[in-house]
Amino acid sequence: MALPLSGYVLAGGKSLRMGEDKARMRFRGVPLVELAIGKLRLGCAQVGILGDRPDLAEFGEIVPDGVSDAGPLAGIVAAFGHAREQWMMLLAVDVPVVPGGLLMAFARSVMDDPRRVAAGFLRVEGRVQPLISVVRCDLGEAGAAALERGERKVLPVLMDAAECSGGVMIEEVEAIVWEATAWERATREFWFANVNTQEEFDRVERGVALGGASRSS
Repeated sequence: MALPLSGYVLAGGKSLRMGEDKARMRFRGVPLVELAIGKLRLGCAQVGILGDRPDLAEFGEIVPDGVSDAGPLAGIVAAFGHAREQWMMLLAVDVPVVPGGLLMAFARSVMDDPRRVAAGFLRVEGRVQPLISVVRCDLGEAGAAALERGERKVLPVLMDAAECSGGVMIEEVEAIVWEATAWERATREFWFANVNTQEEFDRVERGVALGGASRSS
């Protein structure tokens, strides 16, 4: 059953450190953008790809940001204007191993929080993950104002806006209750690994392959 959630893949980066288009790179045979879209479709009523990327239209609806060199915040502001649902989930394209089931369980925990928070962020090993988050869609005006002021860092903008509109949940990843598959449990150490360089991509892909093999042997 679809949640009142619009899901967006952040895919507008220039992939400078990778040296080639990160969104189209095949992780275990599947383009990164396709992996991310598939996870969001597990529960989101609406799914799109953020960035001026008409070349990715085969994978899903494109939501151009319209502001050049403004980083992911520009794409997020565009998503606020595009979303049809009450809530929005953001997912970076370069986190290929994070389980879709965990993402949807996290979204439910934020939306069902009795404190009626306006945004939720995952904390992994002490670090908050701004590009894996769930945000109420009425924060768009505050996001647009921050972008207009020249702000570019996603986490402080979203947190400040949410704190003024109902509060923030910061959830430890270990607290998320969901049923992981054997393969997901075996690859736990790579769930939140970013693949920004070819070396990181190869390391994570190799590690995931070894983890899956050890679990099935």
